Amino acid sequence: MAKILIVEKEPEIREVLVVLLELLLGGRHDIVEVSGSASAVKMLKRKSDIAAIICDADYRDEMAAKIYKFIRDTKKEIPFLLLASEIPYGRSEFSTFLEDHQYNCFFSRPFNAKSISDQIQRITGEKEDYSFSHLNPVRISFLMLDDIPNYDVFLKLSEEKYVKISSKGERLSKEIYQHYFEKDVKFVYIAKEDMEGFLTGLFDTFKRRLEKDSLTETEVLLTQLTSIESIHNFVRGLGVTDRSIEFTTAVINSIQNYIGSNDIYKKLFESKSDQGHIYLHSQIASYLITDLVKKYDWGSNQLVGKLIFACFFEDIALVEDEHAQILSLESEELQGISTYNQTLLNIKNHMFKGVEIIETSDLFSAEAKSAILNHHELPDGSGFPRGLTGDKLSHVDSVYIAISHFVHKALSTDGTKEMLIEVLYDMKSVYNTGHFANAIEKLIANLDK
Repeated sequence: MAKILIVEKEPEIREVLVVLLELLLGGRHDIVEVSGSASAVKMLKRKSDIAAIICDADYRDEMAAKIYKFIRDTKKEIPFLLLASEIPYGRSEFSTFLEDHQYNCFFSRPFNAKSISDQIQRITGEKEDYSFSHLNPVRISFLMLDDIPNYDVFLKLSEEKYVKISSKGERLSKEIYQHYFEKDVKFVYIAKEDMEGFLTGLFDTFKRRLEKDSLTETEVLLTQLTSIESIHNFVRGLGVTDRSIEFTTAVINSIQNYIGSNDIYKKLFESKSDQGHIYLHSQIASYLITDLVKKYDWGSNQLVGKLIFACFFEDIALVEDEHAQILSLESEELQGISTYNQTLLNIKNHMFKGVEIIETSDLFSAEAKSAILNHHELPDGSGFPRGLTGDKLSHVDSVYIAISHFVHKALSTDGTKEMLIEVLYDMKSVYNTGHFANAIEKLIANLDK
């Protein structure tokens, strides 16, 4: 019987993992648990039948790094599953983590036991013969709409504790959601098996509003991107692989944890709507950055992490959400505005302010700085702030700009595949100098999968 090695220093978490995995895997595997790197390495030296390792990846200590270094040094072909509060992409031990083994992956906290057991079954080639629900995040503002069907709804109290605030089928006053919304709760959680019914009810509500001409095409797309899962489904439609989604989600969680630990950054991001253009752009562009950049020889995990960090901060200094959609100073929105108008000055200089905001950050890098400073440049030189042409921009910046501009344009459509392909082919006729052309071709190839 193959063994699953769990390395987790917290006994309570370790016990929960063991119980859940034994239940989900039906006792088909011998689950072995240890609390530290020394015990894990000792176990790996003695046992040759370890099928997979599940390890806490809190890289403020050395536990996961030491174990993974041992695996690499001894050339053991054992899949490594990281439970990551923060992705350790900056550590040299994990520099080629996803490339080292096809089943290596990250699971961000709060971990989902079903996802972990699914990965183990992929590793062992077993057929899935069980069902297990988990919770998906949903914007609380959508539960405040009229005619939305009610389900079991949970409020997150901590990384490992949730409390039910409403039950399926009961008639609940919207005031309870308003109460938590006013306390700055952005997401509540619904069981995965209820998501289809919930989203059907949600889309029916928006359809009725659309029939009354109350929604634009763009608003239809934005209302569909109501949860992390719906964003994942959207980027899958853009050709992003599940492997890229796992990696990107862990990077995003790490960056968001970092933002939450910094009072200045936290306040800046709280001023941005989590239903707005800037938020959705940073999310969707991050997944495309991972998938596209990794197709190039120079596309390392560290570089991807730096570019995703840039993606979150590129428009942080903009005052208005819609200003992020202005890609050129020649755009219609800016025509007739005085050169000295404060709005125009803010748009023209927001990239410099963005760099100034993050230049003292531990995650600041030359690559992030260059991406932020140049993200409004255009291949024909009509962009800003410096009017650089495509042949003057680096390969990395060209790919970053192409992705950023595509996502901006995509969020101004209804999000259908036909419309997104049309956007890319329109871009292809303009983004055709330097390294832009190849980036657009790869985006088209992804969408054509």
